[in-house]
Amino acid sequence: PPCAAFRIDGFKDARLNQVYMINPQIRIGEQPTFWDPAGDCFMYYQHIEECRCWAICLAFDAGRNMLHEVQAGSLRGLAFELYEFGFESWSEYSEAEDSWTTQRLRITPLSTPHGPAMLQTSSAVAT
Repeated sequence: PPCAAFRIDGFKDARLNQVYMINPQIRIGEQPTFWDPAGDCFMYYQHIEECRCWAICLAFDAGRNMLHEVQAGSLRGLAFELYEFGFESWSEYSEAEDSWTTQRLRITPLSTPHGPAMLQTSSAVAT
């Protein structure tokens, strides 16, 4: 992501259409994560040979802590960046249809009066 906070719109799954703010305290690999204000979704960078892209994942799924799974090396997410087409093109998984579709997103950089927005670590998310 090009900035410390931004709004994403254009996903079919409304849970993913959020403001995401950087949280440098929670990292995946060498990259900071980005979180929605409620701590329900996070964006992280997948850095493996076959995929170097951003992905968005629910923080919890069926009671499982997805952050812990991703930190342990699992590639989880309901959407991921199609890096060859630019940051606005993403593939989104539809649970209802059990399929992936390409979405063209609207990504709006945000700023705060006191500089870049930053989300502090939430104990509910980090534990």
